[in-house]
Amino acid sequence: MDEITALAASLPPSGPIPSRTVDQLCMALQALAHSAAVAGDEFIEDGVLDVLARLMQFVVSALEDSDVNVDQHTVRLGDKTSHLVAELAKDETARDPMRQAGLIPLICRLQRALTSSSAVKSLPLDVRSDAVRQTLRAVGNVCVDNDDNRSAVLDSGGLDFLLRGLGSPPPLDEALLPVLTGALLNAVVDYEHVQAAFVEKDGYNIIAWFLKTHVQHVLKADGQPQGSALQTITFGCRVVGNFVETKHQMPIFVSSGCFATFVDLLQTAVQSLKSSPSSNISQIQHKIVVLDALCAVLHDATELNEFVQVGFCSQDLLPSFLSTVEEFDAFLRQNGDRFGKSKENDEDQVDVKDVQDALEKVIVSVFANDENMPLLAQSFPTVSKLKQWLNSDQVRESMLCFSVCLVIWIAGLSLGNVARSDDTCGKLVQAHDVVPPLLACLAVNVSNLVKSTSTEDRRDHDAVKNVRAVSGAVGNLTLSNAGRVAFQGAGILKVIAPLLSLDDDLEILGVKQSAFAITKNMARNSIAADEIVSSDSASSEISVLRRLTSFLAQSVSDSELQLRMEGARAVANVVKNTFERQHTKSLFAEISSSGAIPALISLVTGLPIAQMSQSSPSPALSNAGPSSPAGRSHFPSASTSFRIYPALQNEGIIALTLLCEATKASDARVSSIIVTFESYIVPPLLDLLDNDPASDDRVPQGVRVNACLLLRQLASQVQGSFKDRLSNDTLPILDRIRSTENTESSPNPLEVSGKARPLTLIEAADALRGVIAA
Repeated sequence: MDEITALAASLPPSGPIPSRTVDQLCMALQALAHSAAVAGDEFIEDGVLDVLARLMQFVVSALEDSDVNVDQHTVRLGDKTSHLVAELAKDETARDPMRQAGLIPLICRLQRALTSSSAVKSLPLDVRSDAVRQTLRAVGNVCVDNDDNRSAVLDSGGLDFLLRGLGSPPPLDEALLPVLTGALLNAVVDYEHVQAAFVEKDGYNIIAWFLKTHVQHVLKADGQPQGSALQTITFGCRVVGNFVETKHQMPIFVSSGCFATFVDLLQTAVQSLKSSPSSNISQIQHKIVVLDALCAVLHDATELNEFVQVGFCSQDLLPSFLSTVEEFDAFLRQNGDRFGKSKENDEDQVDVKDVQDALEKVIVSVFANDENMPLLAQSFPTVSKLKQWLNSDQVRESMLCFSVCLVIWIAGLSLGNVARSDDTCGKLVQAHDVVPPLLACLAVNVSNLVKSTSTEDRRDHDAVKNVRAVSGAVGNLTLSNAGRVAFQGAGILKVIAPLLSLDDDLEILGVKQSAFAITKNMARNSIAADEIVSSDSASSEISVLRRLTSFLAQSVSDSELQLRMEGARAVANVVKNTFERQHTKSLFAEISSSGAIPALISLVTGLPIAQMSQSSPSPALSNAGPSSPAGRSHFPSASTSFRIYPALQNEGIIALTLLCEATKASDARVSSIIVTFESYIVPPLLDLLDNDPASDDRVPQGVRVNACLLLRQLASQVQGSFKDRLSNDTLPILDRIRSTENTESSPNPLEVSGKARPLTLIEAADALRGVIAA
């Protein structure tokens, strides 16, 4: 360091420097640069920054002075000085002192002098390029995690220089472009002040033009592109990617045309990839690098930003994007066995999974947007494309590579996202006729899944993925009456029935949940409800209802809670539908004997059936031990699930009430089966009934009315000590209800004519009191 200080002190005020002095300085600076990143603090203490500022000032003055004859030695000195600054700046503790020493304006001046001085332009290209490279490295490094330095670069004209380097034809030496784009990324990343200046200086259009030029250059290259070209594209995309993470930048990103440029470039890249000879693995790999960089920006811009999601439709970019996905899928199907699944440590294999995931997520985000939903439901070209994907020949082929399900998966998710209102469901079913292709696709994939074994190494994982997507769409469509009618006529229950009996594991869980949800929805259709209950005697197939209750009787895992709730709700819908039509006693007998009653009780308690021990009521319960916190000792409460919601409990309560009413005149009364679970079913009913309307966890009035009605059914139909125990626990609650004088009414589920007067809670409570007191 002493040598550099002494040499710097000996420099003349102006004019050329003796070549020997320059050589000595460059050698000393180079030696210090090797260890600068490790010992940055020591250099600062030694006053190296002041010396560097003096050296750089000397070089800048010489280059800016038109009267001075610039030679290679002066440029070399600027090169080595900038190199040392770049290395020192790797140490974050050196960055603030560099700004304080005035180095940042000097570096920016040096950049401009190196590229604008006519004397410098006459020097060899490698000499000029090496010096510019080090100034770019210095700017990029001083900006890392330092907003004050970023502001200093902006104030010193550094951002103007970087943008000029991107947009000025002819561009800088191509080898400099990765360093330039890297420096630009560091200057703008996560700092709105510089980002705003970037926009004001037309940065979006400049970088869009820049990326378009270089992406097309790489894609058209017959041979292997230089690594610097790929780095340039990657860093350039990351610059834009940083902007799209800022919400207020989104309108500018879309309106500037940069967004449309990225969509167009993506399509160009996929077309180029598809046309590449499959034997040229290296070329394909480089094109996938470009695709990945472009996809990353579109994914980040689209996934969480509604403005960009809407932009796909408002700027009519969705058709070209869907075509891009289709062409990428074609490439995957042609080459999936070679490029689909990378093998560890096998450099000849290319993993395209990141690109596939990004394309999927972009489309899912666009179709999930609420503003887009009605527009997409009216778009015949868009829906026709999705139907075509579902109905293509590939659906019927044996699925040999992972990528074959890309368009099926996207079509299922997209249609499901559009089908989130009765209006859009009606359009999809009636105007677009989506039911046949959805059902055909689902049937093929269910068949493939069932045929494959349940073992992890042989299961058809693509079929699992496809079934999840397509059954999700069917599930949303069957929430509407139009969807239920159409799918019932098409035979949906037969298609999904095998899914209800699949062996359980985490991968299958989502598939079964969709199947259960479809069954629950279809149970609201009259013909489908009968079909769920009835078995096919000709084929000896067990009924859908018994498949459901068989699963519910065995399921105990916490991970299957949602599945159990959907299954029990399906049973509840079957009961309600059958009762409303005042259907035959034989159907109620089948429902009662199928295991539906424990399933409905589990919907009230939240407990798996297997955890509810069935036993006959015992008179000893009336002398049970200490009172519970609620003051009840006659019905010792078994542990119920804290995760059950009153709205779900209400569905089970109504269904049990209707079953009791429908079978009250028969020998096999449902009520007598229910009370064998009395320690599970009665306490939660009393808790609902005794709910404080002023509490934070207020239960809706209708749920309390329905709890009253079910208890009334049980009390009126079950003889013996049950009524006495119920009387002791219930009468104090009924007294409290009467004191509230609440006149809010609720529909009576036992009246199906639609003309019955709704019940108030007090009326329901008084009716229960009358039965208990009788």
